[in-house]
Amino acid sequence: MKWPCALLLVTSLTLPAVAAEVACPLGDEGRLVQSERSWNLGGGVDSDGCAYGIDAKGGRRVLGLDVVSRCTRCRGTFLTRGVGGPLPAFKAGAPAGVQDEVKALVVAFRKERSINTRDFLSQSEQFELAGRIYNALGARLGLSKGDRRALVGRLYLRAAWGARGAAVLQGPDAGFRPRSMREVGEHLAILAARHDADPAAEPSVRVIDRSLEDLGVARRALAARMRGASPAERFAHLAARAALDRLERDLYQRKAQRLAELTRQQPLGRRELGLARLRAWIRTGDFRRANEGLAAFKGDVIRRSMATWVAEERRLLGLAEAELRAAGELEKDPRRAGLLVFLAGDSARRQGKSSLARALLDKARQLAPQDEAGRRAALLLGQ
Repeated sequence: MKWPCALLLVTSLTLPAVAAEVACPLGDEGRLVQSERSWNLGGGVDSDGCAYGIDAKGGRRVLGLDVVSRCTRCRGTFLTRGVGGPLPAFKAGAPAGVQDEVKALVVAFRKERSINTRDFLSQSEQFELAGRIYNALGARLGLSKGDRRALVGRLYLRAAWGARGAAVLQGPDAGFRPRSMREVGEHLAILAARHDADPAAEPSVRVIDRSLEDLGVARRALAARMRGASPAERFAHLAARAALDRLERDLYQRKAQRLAELTRQQPLGRRELGLARLRAWIRTGDFRRANEGLAAFKGDVIRRSMATWVAEERRLLGLAEAELRAAGELEKDPRRAGLLVFLAGDSARRQGKSSLARALLDKARQLAPQDEAGRRAALLLGQ
C-alpha cells in the first residue's frame, strides 16, 4: 500500500531545482521565489504524508516544504503552489490596507516567537506564519470558512513536518525508510538486526553455508559409489565430481562477496541503535516510545536538540489538529471529510491524545471506508 497523491506533496532532491520569481499576491512589487523539483520518495513516507527524499550524495530532506516563499518586500510568507486545492488569489487585486495588515502580522509573529534578532525564518516558522496570514485573508481570497480552515490546517501540518525533519534528520536513518504503514514493522526489524550483528550469522550467509553442507554430503555419497565401480561408471562419477567442484568454488566465492558486503555495513552500537530507533518512533508518531527514548538519552547533545524539535512539532500538530477537525466538520463531501478527519486524528495521536485520536480515526474510517485515508485509519486503529 502506497500513500495517495492527496497526502503526498513531495519534491525530489535527485535533480537540481528550477527556481523562478513570481509576484507577491499583495501586489506591492515584492517577489517570491518559486522552486520546482521532480519527485522521489527514497527516504520513505510517514503516516500523515510527510515524505523524505534522498539526493545523489545520500543527503535527506523533508519534501513538500518548498511551496511557500518569503516576499522580498512585505516579508510575509505565501504559497507559490496550491496545497490540497488551487492556489488562493485575490480576484481583483489586493484590497486597500492589506499590505499593512500583513506587515503587522509579521511583526507580531516575530515578537511572539522571539525571532526579532535574526532575519531568517526556519521552514516551520515560514509555514506557521503563512497559516496565520491565510487565516486572516481567507474571506478576501474567496475561501469559504471550511476551505480556509482546511488550508490553514494543512499549512500548520507542514510546519510540524519541518520540525519533525529537524529532529530526525540529525544523524543517519540506519535503514528506516518505510513507504507505507505496513512496512514500518519490517524496517524496525532491519534496525534491530543491525545491532552488533555478526556477518557470518546473517541469513543470506547461512543459506550459502547450508548449501555447502549439502554439497559435502553429495561429495561423500559420490565417493562411496566410486569404490568398486566399472571404468565407465568411474568416468561418469569423475564428471559429476568436477561439476561439484565448480559449484563449491562458486559458493565460496559468493560467500566471500557477501561477507565483504556485510562487513562494510557497520553494525550499530547500543547508542547508535537507540538513537536510530528514537528517530523511527518520532517518525511513526509512537508518543510513548518516543518519550521513553528521549528520556533514555538525557544529557546527550543530540537528544536535547531532538527533544526541542519534538516539542515544537507537537505544538504545531495541536494547531493543525484543531483546524483540520473543524474543516472536516464543515466539509460536505464524505471522501474529503474523511481525509481531513484522518489527518486531524493522526495529529492527535502524535500528540498522545489517545481517546480523541481513536474517535477521529474511527470517524475517518466510517466516512471513507474505501479510500486510502479510511484504510490507513483502520490500520492505525489496529495497532
